[in-house]
Amino acid sequence: MIYIALAFLGVLYFVPLFSLVIKPFFFSWNQTTPFGKFLLQINESLGHFEYNIRGLRNLVIGNLLMFFALFEFVQGIIQKNLGQNFVCIIVSLLLYGLTLTTKYQAILISLKMSDFLKNNPDMHPGVFFKVYHHLYGPFPYETPDPHMQETVSPLKVSFKKNQRPKQTFSLLFPALVDTTHLAHTSLRALRYVGKEYAREVFDIMANMWGKRLLELWEASMEVVGTHHVEGKHGKFILIFNHKSPLDFGLTSFALSAMLINGNRTLRPRFITAKDHFMDNPFIYKVIGVGKLIETVDMVFIERKNAKKGFQNLAQAAKLLCEKDIEIAIYPQGTRAKGNMDRSEKRRDAGYYTTVSPKDICSPLGHLKKGCAYLAVDTLIEMAKKGIEEPLYLVFVGINGTATAFAKQSLKVQTETAIVYNITRPLILTTALVSHLKKPEGIEAKNPEEEKYLELIASLHKKIDHCLVEATQIHESLKYRFLLDLKGQFHFEESKIEAIEKHLDKASQTHSTCYQILDRIYACPPQDWNGSLSEMAHLLLEDPPLKRFETLREQITLKMLGTRNKKMHGKKIERPVM
Repeated sequence: MIYIALAFLGVLYFVPLFSLVIKPFFFSWNQTTPFGKFLLQINESLGHFEYNIRGLRNLVIGNLLMFFALFEFVQGIIQKNLGQNFVCIIVSLLLYGLTLTTKYQAILISLKMSDFLKNNPDMHPGVFFKVYHHLYGPFPYETPDPHMQETVSPLKVSFKKNQRPKQTFSLLFPALVDTTHLAHTSLRALRYVGKEYAREVFDIMANMWGKRLLELWEASMEVVGTHHVEGKHGKFILIFNHKSPLDFGLTSFALSAMLINGNRTLRPRFITAKDHFMDNPFIYKVIGVGKLIETVDMVFIERKNAKKGFQNLAQAAKLLCEKDIEIAIYPQGTRAKGNMDRSEKRRDAGYYTTVSPKDICSPLGHLKKGCAYLAVDTLIEMAKKGIEEPLYLVFVGINGTATAFAKQSLKVQTETAIVYNITRPLILTTALVSHLKKPEGIEAKNPEEEKYLELIASLHKKIDHCLVEATQIHESLKYRFLLDLKGQFHFEESKIEAIEKHLDKASQTHSTCYQILDRIYACPPQDWNGSLSEMAHLLLEDPPLKRFETLREQITLKMLGTRNKKMHGKKIERPVM
């Protein structure tokens, strides 16, 4: 048993031990010779192994070795036979010392990689992580000139291998490891260099995170509509639809090509769920993402406490006015449920499927009012501080991320095309809030407070309209619905044209029809035909809005029941239809 334990420890600590023996004999070596190239391959392979296991080994095995040495020492003192445990104590202490050495090495490597990336923020992720792996290898390694390396632009980039898409759990591990390394690299820059440097490092590390995820998951990304934001001066709130955890990981990179307020890139600071990023110790401390975003002005919001949630939004409004950052928000409040086609293959996600049980009958139940409150509170804060610049609400529609990584699955799908679509921003000025007052409670007590709530309601509707335009969800649903009518129901062209005409007419006054369609497609494929047929015949009748609202409620209950899980604290049982 002892020999098995020693062999296991030997494998885990092989690279640091090998490094102690090898590095004194390799102060410099020619990497261009055949033998030098061979050593480079060995160094990268061993460095990659050390890169992957170092963090977990040091956290678990390193601490266990220290406690084991202490336990053996105390046991030897009690039994008055310290010599019997002497070898175990020495070996444990030596390996623990090696653990401390690798922790110090990780600090130096992190600072070196921070500076390496800072010199060329557009660097290809493959180059960056190859250097990272080499630095963890046993042989001395000099970083190449970053200015000579391949670069990547977010406007149009593809890491696809043009192979058949596959779904796998295996790609989560390298993504998790790389995310941890990037987060802790930024945290070490904060600790050992300073906050200003760390803030700059954070943004380029966040960009590298997005690039790396695209590379690992063999995806492509295109960003369109940057001209709507490029070169503008003012304060910015970035508003996104939400489909996948990837939305958070890719956004900094996707928006990094745009210059605003003179000559600087966008610095998105998300309003993030406190229960996900702060209350979860694994994400907060072990991976380090929660701890990192807390230090760079991101705002944690209490999703289960409305009063604290509004306080968090007020804090975000103040940060936006005081600091040189942009606040980013997902008004849907949660990720939309991933869709599939009739063969149950992934087909991205919808928009109207984020409705909560208590908002089933609301036409805007899929969207939280927090974004509208944030915009108005920011205008009030700008007026207080005398900021005369406009406030831009920038709408970004994200498509494709749920195909790569859907809400209801931990499997990653490769060969996915992701698109960020930026539309014309909504421009607000402080004149809008000159004669209104924020109420202390939910209800208004005077005309000024009534105007505040009226402005919130008006903005809430505009935000929904702009997000619909950015996501192009109506066009997508319409195309899919009409295609099903032709392919599944074999409707005549004249009948399909009549349905399309009534659909267009209805959508001019309300979005209920598209809400119904989106929620139908969020149900299992075997449930679609009956609901789609009912929807088609209802459109042909051209009935009053109430009939559509009744069908929307039925379909929404069916969708929520199908999900068979808690949503916002309430569990919905599948109704009898």
